[in-house]
Amino acid sequence: MHHFDPTILGIAESEEQSNKFVPPQRRFHKDSWINEDHYNDLIVAKSQLLKEFPFWGILGLTVVLVECPADELSTLATDGMHIFYNSEFTNSLTKGERVFAIAHEIFHGLFDHAGANSRFISYTGINMDKLFEEGDQEKIKEAMRLKMLWNFAADFIVNGGLVEAHVGEFIKTINILYRDEYLGWAVEEVYEDLLKNPEKIPQGAQCLDEHIEVEIVSDEEAAKAKEAAEKGEGGGSTGKVIIGESDFEKLKKEWQDTMISAAAAQKEHEQRESTAAGCIPTAIQRLIDDLAKPKVNWRQALRRAVQRIIHRRYSYKSPNKALFSRGITIPGFRDSVNKLDVAVFVDTSGSVRVEQLTAFISEFKGMMDAFPRYKIHAHCFDGAVCEDSVIKLEKSQGQDGWDHIRKFTDRISGGGGTDFACNWDYLKEHGIKPRMIIMLTDGEPWGSWGDPRWAPTIFFMMGNRTIKAPFGMSIHYEDF
Repeated sequence: MHHFDPTILGIAESEEQSNKFVPPQRRFHKDSWINEDHYNDLIVAKSQLLKEFPFWGILGLTVVLVECPADELSTLATDGMHIFYNSEFTNSLTKGERVFAIAHEIFHGLFDHAGANSRFISYTGINMDKLFEEGDQEKIKEAMRLKMLWNFAADFIVNGGLVEAHVGEFIKTINILYRDEYLGWAVEEVYEDLLKNPEKIPQGAQCLDEHIEVEIVSDEEAAKAKEAAEKGEGGGSTGKVIIGESDFEKLKKEWQDTMISAAAAQKEHEQRESTAAGCIPTAIQRLIDDLAKPKVNWRQALRRAVQRIIHRRYSYKSPNKALFSRGITIPGFRDSVNKLDVAVFVDTSGSVRVEQLTAFISEFKGMMDAFPRYKIHAHCFDGAVCEDSVIKLEKSQGQDGWDHIRKFTDRISGGGGTDFACNWDYLKEHGIKPRMIIMLTDGEPWGSWGDPRWAPTIFFMMGNRTIKAPFGMSIHYEDF
């Protein structure tokens, strides 16, 4: 298969791509094509995914289609931001096979960006750049063989997952990789099995697509690489896409947020259409569960907090019945924890990493799920309260919290400094007096931690277990 070097690609200024390439290392913001009819066939495939498989269709909306000349790309490729394609190849596929092909690229994007990055390097310890610098041809040859096995393992997982989920029509136009026994396996497990049993690779089989390596570098290095590429200086033969740490974290968060929303949309679609569940492959469902499953038992944690930091409230509306038989009536404890009435502050300052923010949202969802009824004021903050993120959420018995989480995550913004006090200032300014305040944070304010007198407060912190808030209750994610 001809080697595809994505770094030489650019996008033309016109809507339709011309023969002139613009400088590399630029993100495409709209679809680009040479053959409009073949491009429209892919749009039909993406539309079919959206209609029949909302999970895949919604994720498909996040990537841009870019047609490449036939001498640069033989089939397909993705870097998590784009789906590059050879229109002659996609035109040779059936309608159902094109649906499968688009979903295949999206699947790779999920693994590469929503999951662990550089899994091959972290698992095998093989750094191709270092080997090329050393110039040992035998080591390079062996490393390339192992990288090929890894790519085969990834395609076994992706193709098997799509077959398991009944997405599109399995591609038979070319001989792609598939084995029943690998259904539900991890890439690492398949890789190890192929190392021991290379005969399991079918004769003449190939990866459906080119596997592009995305190299994460510092923002400064990424800027230099982009500048060099624009001047036509180096970087054109590595076959890599260079991306800065900040841009990658942003991209990873986009994939994670969209994946969780897409999973919820798929669930609603299956309930509405009364269709059987299962369009999300096992491997992807594990990834979703890891992102969406809270670690904290919030009902237990909040009850413990109430006992520690809230004075008991007594009421004759719910009297203690223990002395009724003696004609004595005493007030009973009014348990306010059965209905959650809180303000939730989510730290989205620049010091909060994407995996921390993902954990915060997962715990926020777990908090809502733990109570049959709740009234929540929620917002994000960095150096100030992010006004666009302010939302009021109320739930009565039987409602699902997913819709509320989607509404909140759609409003997330931030990235600046960290001022905890701004949250209390906002509550006071707007006359909001919750029974409890819960802050989800990395525990790194610039100054004041807030006002301890306004409402009992829980600080849910992630990243440094040695930090303890000067008031309220401190809960560390790492302790669970």
